[in-house]
Amino acid sequence: MKKLTSLVFALVVVTSLGFPVAGLAASNDEDTWSIVAHFQYVDGFEFDYTFATGVSTHEVRTYLAQCGRSHRGIGDVVHYHCYPVQE
Repeated sequence: MKKLTSLVFALVVVTSLGFPVAGLAASNDEDTWSIVAHFQYVDGFEFDYTFATGVSTHEVRTYLAQCGRSHRGIGDVVHYHCYPVQE
């Protein structure tokens, strides 16, 4: 069951990262985005945290990089990733 859960989680992550990033190419500079960090803890608890809001399309990649660097080595977190959400 744990392998199935891990596989499903991996598929969701890959899919959710692919669509928003692909959408960036089709967006214009007037669009704004929120940058969200998703955390998965050892005990199975998952949490989403809004890292930034009102980010312009041309700044998304920079904010994603900052988000990724800012959440390294956090206690019981076994997995985290940052992703854009169009506002």
